[in-house]
Amino acid sequence: MRSRLAALGILLSSGLAAGGATDAWAQDAEPAPAPAAPAVAAPAPARRGAVVVAVGAAEDELGRSCRDLAREVYRVERLRPSLDEASARALCGGDAGTEARPKKLAELRQSLTMSPSNATSRLVAGALAEELGASALVLVGRDDKGQAVRLLRVEDVEGKQTLFFEPTRLDATPNAAPAATTIDSPFGIVPWAKIASAIDILSEGEGEARSDGSAPQVTAISATDPVPKTGPRKENLLGARSTDAPADAGDKAFYESPWFWVAAGGVAAIGVVVLVVSQATDIGEGTTHIQGKVNP
Repeated sequence: MRSRLAALGILLSSGLAAGGATDAWAQDAEPAPAPAAPAVAAPAPARRGAVVVAVGAAEDELGRSCRDLAREVYRVERLRPSLDEASARALCGGDAGTEARPKKLAELRQSLTMSPSNATSRLVAGALAEELGASALVLVGRDDKGQAVRLLRVEDVEGKQTLFFEPTRLDATPNAAPAATTIDSPFGIVPWAKIASAIDILSEGEGEARSDGSAPQVTAISATDPVPKTGPRKENLLGARSTDAPADAGDKAFYESPWFWVAAGGVAAIGVVVLVVSQATDIGEGTTHIQGKVNP
């Protein structure tokens, strides 16, 4: 009996000694590394520029107006987007070529409308703005009042892209008298050469995201506002060369390329003015398509 108790004592004392050694080893071991902090996502690049887009079927007249407007807008450095020539042509209804991005932009462009209440058009506009990293889209198209220009501002609100449909409607009227400066209130006339200034002002406006087409407030722009001498060119925008003028030799940005600005058949630029009017009701989704023909 005593031998059994002695054996049990030896066994217990051996276990305690082993346990103490284990505890001592555990205390000497290095602590496990702390979990790595979650990676912080890099901030999204700042949006830049106002991208000019022809809405719907961009036949000769509408496509030419889009290119003329883009030329004026892209000369202003603050409004100039990060855009290559092929994409700029495709957005104005030109040949998209075989490259993937211009073809994608051309397909998206054809699904746009001039109506802020069109859900599909809003989704497409959002996709375009996201693809281009633009701070604004300048829509050139037709509504029930004729050819028009509308501004869609793009902002990041609480990390979410939000579209603001600017209430001011720019009514492009071909061959209007350049000498006219005002007509009945609340209208004001803005020469085409000052359209970039008008868009620059509107892009800084405090608008509302009107997805239901509700009546906005009147936005007025004076025709006497000076044209800022901004952008890469030294001359005043009023003295800028027409679209059919020959390009200078040397390297050119895409917005100065003769292939982009000169329409097929050598059509000269037409005189255009812009009426700044209030948009009191929903524009509607109807679009009038006019077939244009260029004589050789």
